[in-house]
Amino acid sequence: MEKISFQAIWNEIEDNFDFEKVNKVMFFISWRWVEFSNSVPTISRLKEEAKKICILAYTREGAEYSSGGFTAKYDGDNLHLKFTLEEASSE
Repeated sequence: MEKISFQAIWNEIEDNFDFEKVNKVMFFISWRWVEFSNSVPTISRLKEEAKKICILAYTREGAEYSSGGFTAKYDGDNLHLKFTLEEASSE
């Protein structure tokens, strides 16, 4: 079975992920990214960062990558992208 191209998968993610909602939440809670002049990132910047970690996940199937609140994982069939505001776990 032929691996689906990253661009095809990314197009689906970009069409279905609500980057505008993430931007609004980040603005509301003043979540700033230092690497972007210590400001709330624009929707365009959010997409750039999400795409970077999605590429990493796609090229290293099974690995999970996180940055700036985003987490991406590719399981060989589907690319998963999430934005986490808060998380906790116990050992």
